Amino acid sequence: MRVRRLIATTAALALVLGACTSGTPTDTEAVPTTVAGPASAVQDVTLGLQLEPPTLDLTSSPAAAIPQVLLYNVYETLVKLESDGSITGLLAESWDVSDDGTEWTFSLREGVTFHDGQPFSADDVVFSLTNVLEKDPAHPFATTLEPISSVEAIDAATVRITLDRFSANFLFFLTQGQGVILAESAVADIANSAIGTGPFVFEEWAQGDSIVVRRNADYWGTPAFVETITYRYINDPNALNNALLAGDIDIITGVSAPELLEAFEADDRFEVLVGQTNGEVTMALNGSRAPLDDVRVRQAISRAIDRQEIVDLAYFGYGELIGTGATPLDPYYVDLTNTYT
Repeated sequence: MRVRRLIATTAALALVLGACTSGTPTDTEAVPTTVAGPASAVQDVTLGLQLEPPTLDLTSSPAAAIPQVLLYNVYETLVKLESDGSITGLLAESWDVSDDGTEWTFSLREGVTFHDGQPFSADDVVFSLTNVLEKDPAHPFATTLEPISSVEAIDAATVRITLDRFSANFLFFLTQGQGVILAESAVADIANSAIGTGPFVFEEWAQGDSIVVRRNADYWGTPAFVETITYRYINDPNALNNALLAGDIDIITGVSAPELLEAFEADDRFEVLVGQTNGEVTMALNGSRAPLDDVRVRQAISRAIDRQEIVDLAYFGYGELIGTGATPLDPYYVDLTNTYT
């Protein structure tokens, strides 16, 4: 089953309440959405999070807390994964792919600059992707781009990426942390600072407390609607909830238990909205050991479990049953509910 994303809003801000998720072999935490204030106002926002990044270097650490703050805010990629699962251009305006899917030619946006004033060009793409492939010790997600055999700057605004074989996931992986475009001159202090091309400029990291980013006044795209975002780290979930109720923070991206939403729903300052998440929780049976090696036993267990009751009791109804290990947000989702093979 899948637990739906829970969103609450104040009068001035979007208050995102991330949901845990459920389905059958893994328990995956939902990734928070990007927060923006109303189009009519410029304001400062304080976002409460539990997990602080161990470093800001997303080329050396797989910690999800790093892209949670930096991806699409400070750093950008050639292409972006949208909330509906589609992939759109970001630093690349368009791209062409060969019939066999092994040669990708990207036309880059012109007039884009890094936060230190340096112009963005095809050389930065070559450096960034080559850095992923050749970094020692290895980039934590280098294997996802392993099909790349060469990255070539055709001119300042054109890049050709050649694969040694077709990869169905190639474009998707470019939307993730391993696809961020870095300025070569800015990587020396990448563990403690961040220089990208995104709508927010990294300003400060007070380790153990907060990270601050500020609106990029020279952003090539639509300017951010908020002046600053402060990511404040409060590890204890109860303290995090209390900080929101006390008005010390404006947004939280995780609620430790769905029943706690009642406190927000009962408070006129908040409105709880229900959205979707792409995570799931599943329960798997080990079919290699008795008595579970008997298919009839596994079928009986599957049919005996009231999945909706689990959603209602454990998640207070904030869940959606799914019929496979993926969620309906996955473009390849197939509903196999009540199907057993």
